[in-house]
Amino acid sequence: MSLSNILESIKQYAEEQGVSMNDALVDIRSHEDFEKPKRGRPRKHKSISPDNNRPRGRPPSGTYWDEKRELYINQNGTEYIKVESPPNKRRRGRPPSGTYWDEATQSYINNEGSNNTKKKTYRPRGRPPTGKIWDDASKQYIAE
Repeated sequence: MSLSNILESIKQYAEEQGVSMNDALVDIRSHEDFEKPKRGRPRKHKSISPDNNRPRGRPPSGTYWDEKRELYINQNGTEYIKVESPPNKRRRGRPPSGTYWDEATQSYINNEGSNNTKKKTYRPRGRPPTGKIWDDASKQYIAE
C-alpha cells in the first residue's frame, strides 16, 4: 500500500467520523495494535538458553568457567572459592604525613608513638575578613 493510499484512507476515516485529520491520527496511534516506537538504545537480548548460570563480568584472576559443572575452576583444576578479607578500617589514599598504619590498633600512629588525632578546630573555611585574625579561645575573628 502506498503512502498516498494510506493518507486517503485516513482522510476518508476522518470524514466518516466527523473529526479532523489530526484527531484521526491520534485515534490510530492510541489503538492497542499500533506498534509504538521504543525510546532509548535497544536492549541486548538475553541468552537463548534460560539455564545459563554463568555470572556476569570477568572471571576472577587465574580461573576459567567450566560449562559442565557451572562454576569457576582454578588453574590447578580445583573449585574456586571466594575468600572474604577481614574488615579493615584503614582509609584509602595517602596517609597523613609523619604517620604509619598500625594493624593492631587499626589506626595511624605518629612517629613519636602516639595516636594520630586531628586537632578539632572551629575556624570557618576561607579567607579571614580584612584586618581580623582568628582567636581559638573565643572561637571568632578579632581585630588585629
